[in-house]
Amino acid sequence: METYTLGLALEDFIPVIFSSIGLFFVSRMVKNVNARLGKMATIGFVLVSIGGFLKATWKLTMAATNAQTNIAWFDKGMFMWMSVGFTLLAFALWFMSETRSGKRQLGRIWLGPSIVLGLSLVAILFTGFPDLTVNTWRFILLGVMTIGNVVMVVLAHSTGAL
Repeated sequence: METYTLGLALEDFIPVIFSSIGLFFVSRMVKNVNARLGKMATIGFVLVSIGGFLKATWKLTMAATNAQTNIAWFDKGMFMWMSVGFTLLAFALWFMSETRSGKRQLGRIWLGPSIVLGLSLVAILFTGFPDLTVNTWRFILLGVMTIGNVVMVVLAHSTGAL
């Protein structure tokens, strides 16, 4: 069982707070360009923040109770919340940059994220989920989360948000 000190657990909230503040401003920037894309970005920002706060809260709970209270879905849920959130943020920034450059007229903005997340779900189901002893689902979601995060950062940089 993992053990954490109270100080380390509290320190885990710092990157979550700062990244949530930054993602809030990114979602506002997207909303200023297009209200529909702003909703997508806001949902993404909220989901990423929830995932981060749940994981930090799990560590704090583990530290405060000396690993006696393990709320597993706080720990494991981070992957689910953040993979969806970063995917939505990446698509919102992508569509925003294409809209601003005149390359795209907004149509079905939810189709792209739905396909990516649907394919992720299919991959998870084919790898043994809901057997929680098989951790392949976490690696799939970690991959989706990482790709979404990297694409979001690259697009935020190219659009001038960073």
